[in-house]
Amino acid sequence: MKKVLSILLCMTLMAAILAVPASAVTNDETIDGGYYIVFKQDNYKLSESNRLHGAGNYYWLGGLSMNPSTAFRIAYSLDLKEITAIYPKSEDNDYVPRYSTSFYTVEFTPGGNNGGDSSDTGWYDGYVRAFPCEPPLEEPPEDASIEDQLAYYVYKIYGAYYPSDLPEIFSYEELYTHTDISGDTDWALIYAEIGGAEPWMGFGIIGNRVMLMGPLTVFTFGMAVYDAKEHTFYDLAKMDDYSAYDGLAEAIDICGKGRLLGDLDLDDVISVIDATIMQRCEARIMEYPESDSVDAYEYIDSIFQPLTYYSDFNRDGSRDITDATCIQRYLVNAPYPKYR
Repeated sequence: MKKVLSILLCMTLMAAILAVPASAVTNDETIDGGYYIVFKQDNYKLSESNRLHGAGNYYWLGGLSMNPSTAFRIAYSLDLKEITAIYPKSEDNDYVPRYSTSFYTVEFTPGGNNGGDSSDTGWYDGYVRAFPCEPPLEEPPEDASIEDQLAYYVYKIYGAYYPSDLPEIFSYEELYTHTDISGDTDWALIYAEIGGAEPWMGFGIIGNRVMLMGPLTVFTFGMAVYDAKEHTFYDLAKMDDYSAYDGLAEAIDICGKGRLLGDLDLDDVISVIDATIMQRCEARIMEYPESDSVDAYEYIDSIFQPLTYYSDFNRDGSRDITDATCIQRYLVNAPYPKYR
């Protein structure tokens, strides 16, 4: 079961990395901007709650209430009001669940490339399959803990396949909590990951943190901000501006995951010592440490420009005395050029 969930997460995360704008949900739209919906025989209405999640040529919906006598189709709609296309295309044909259960996960591939109607795979005409899943989790109350809110978020996006597995493979850390003038939490910096797969390497920079994709993470590189007022999670890798959350940029550098740019002595702090090491290296008094080089196996995704050295503090593609100067300016909160 973990293997199936891991494959699903890999596919979803690859799609998520390519979605640059800040977002609190996965990319559920098709390339043409429409949506796929499970269109059930009991009412044949376009329901927002029956919208499939996914992107490209793979979509799914878990926790859907159906029984063996509930025939269904997959509808495509641009506006969730009118149907543009429907699967199967024959007007007198429907899909019918093959199992005796009350809740299903439905998978759909618009390209219809999953091996036809096979009893081994359960795919109807290569387009659709429906198989049993656990009942959907109930949405937690607004005063629930951040961890409970996140567990529901994970379930809603990924976990309808095997909700019973989530406690076993889901881990969560609250890295920093910010309070407003009343002493109430208004946002929190968090990290979450889901195990159960061989790691693949992705690469990104969040704040001044170099993030490597090892285990499967809930968000693009694991870190997110939880907005306690909106009860919403925002993927930091998809946020261009942190100013809406006072102190977030500083919290990422001080409390975040990943290795800090410019941290040559590996103490997880950007300090004048690091700038001094750079100056001594540039003056050829000492050599840059081996740990400064980004290892060849650390795959850098094409949406990020290559980073060769952790000492490349201004991210211009090289390490030089300018990086030491930028660190010094960073330490006194003075502006400095940042190339990406």
